[in-house]
Amino acid sequence: MVRFSTTLCPSEEPPPAKRLKTNNQQEEKEQEKELQTLPKCRRSTSSSTSTCSTSSRSTLGFDDLHASFDLDILDCNICMEVLSPPIFQCCNGHYTCHDCSRKMDSKCPSCAEPVGKIRNLGLEKILESLRICCKFWSQGCELTLPYRLKKIHERNCRFAPRRCPLPDCNFTGRLNTFVSHFEGCHNVKTLPFLFDTWFTVSLSLADNYLLLQGGSDYYLFHAHEERFGKLLYVSYVHPLDVEDAHTYKMEVKAGKKLLTLASSVQSIQRGKLNLNVMDFLLVPRCFLDNDRFQVEVSIKRSPEAVVEA
Repeated sequence: MVRFSTTLCPSEEPPPAKRLKTNNQQEEKEQEKELQTLPKCRRSTSSSTSTCSTSSRSTLGFDDLHASFDLDILDCNICMEVLSPPIFQCCNGHYTCHDCSRKMDSKCPSCAEPVGKIRNLGLEKILESLRICCKFWSQGCELTLPYRLKKIHERNCRFAPRRCPLPDCNFTGRLNTFVSHFEGCHNVKTLPFLFDTWFTVSLSLADNYLLLQGGSDYYLFHAHEERFGKLLYVSYVHPLDVEDAHTYKMEVKAGKKLLTLASSVQSIQRGKLNLNVMDFLLVPRCFLDNDRFQVEVSIKRSPEAVVEA
């Protein structure tokens, strides 16, 4: 059960039948962009409850209106994912998501009747108008979002608990607890930095990691020992909302010799990083004569990747 407010929006036109996978990927990118422009959840200072509101409620005079709704009816009976327009139904009123309907050869999974071009406009309007607060609102997320964007937002929500990205560690917690966790459990220090500004990373040859903090964004500097030297690269501790939104450069000097790298930052939260030879800098041992080595680093974040703390 959830409390919500409504604002009616027009339903979307059905996507073309061909290139379904490409269209789904494009739709997800558009949904991620839409999430960045959503209003915030209004917090109550007198209790631990939160109320989602929109300006239309005040205009209509429904400031005290709340309703209970079973959200399970808004999930597809086949894949259990959230329904999204267009929603087609059979002649008996059974409905599934558009993708499952295609996989079932446009036959209703409940009664085997054909699913034609009859759209469930009432359910589409409910889906378009339903607004909820993120389930992590009590941890600090203030977004009010359409229900159809719930799963994609909560998967990437910066207030969701995250696992520690270091190997063989089962710690899970808020990102703002990572500084104390890294220092207390892994002896990994934290270095604050400013975006679009060169800063110096100074590590001993025994160090494999350094946590970089740029405001509310956290990056992990990797310095792994390899046969021919040190393997250097930077990863993002958060999930990535926008592809290629974070880039970085690094330089290593030894006398007149200079090694440089410019690359995009990958999210370590997605699992194993998909690195190729263009995504890391291999520093030969001749650059590592002393017990310590220095790397000049600059990290850039595109405007669409900026998220409030």
